[in-house]
Amino acid sequence: MATPATAGVATYPPIRKPMTAAPRPLRAAAALLGLAISLSGQAALAAPTAQLGATMSNFHMSVLDMTPDDGIAAGYRVLDAGAANLAISLVAYSGITQRTAFSSSDGDTPVSAYFEQTGLRSVASAGRWGDMQADSSLNANAGAKLLDFSTDAEAVQYFNVLVAPHTRFDFGGHTDLSISETGQRYGGLSSHAGTSINFNGDTEWFSVQTGDFPHSGSLSKDFSYSYINDGATEQSVSLEMRVNTGADYYADVAPVPEPDAYAMFALGALLVGATTRRRRRRRNAV
Repeated sequence: MATPATAGVATYPPIRKPMTAAPRPLRAAAALLGLAISLSGQAALAAPTAQLGATMSNFHMSVLDMTPDDGIAAGYRVLDAGAANLAISLVAYSGITQRTAFSSSDGDTPVSAYFEQTGLRSVASAGRWGDMQADSSLNANAGAKLLDFSTDAEAVQYFNVLVAPHTRFDFGGHTDLSISETGQRYGGLSSHAGTSINFNGDTEWFSVQTGDFPHSGSLSKDFSYSYINDGATEQSVSLEMRVNTGADYYADVAPVPEPDAYAMFALGALLVGATTRRRRRRRNAV
């Protein structure tokens, strides 16, 4: 059987539907999802933290006889047992929460105080005539529900000595300070660590604080002071040592939303975009 002739019959390639761009709502939703992912990464780094420390240690006292041939021995004696006072506090302004502790003892008895709550920590301690320590830490991530809060720790020791006639009295020790800050400051963070020595009315301060270093830093220093009693009777010399650390955080702008909030926002945007696209398809099919 002959095959029908096909000459003169035109043939055409199959028709392919051109590719079209995604609907605008879907494209917008995808853009919002990308923005949400980016911002959620930033939110985790937004709130700052601070770690602070201040110590005094290696206290020592010695004398030098200024007139060794006068028959009067050089020396000193403690006039009283001295005392150690500690004060630490945690304050969460948004929650109207305040916690304060005070401790004290004579100079021979070690004493310590400690407070901690979400995002805040304060520790202070003092040993016998020295070895004082104050530590504070603030973590605004852990205390995300609190807009403003602070933490402080302080230890103070003081005592008096009687210096014998014609005697040079020497007093010295060592201090260490440290500060470490992390995170972006979308609010205001102010932190400090310091020590001071008041030797018979003259005070010297050592400190580090926010702005002294890019992120962290420390100070380590020896100190020494002398008093000369050139009189014929004993003379009193007063000493006071202080260590202090503290950090304050004030959220002066609205806090950055949590990553979960961004994820929910992006999911909602995607659902809106998908629903709009489905409705368009239904209208086109009618």
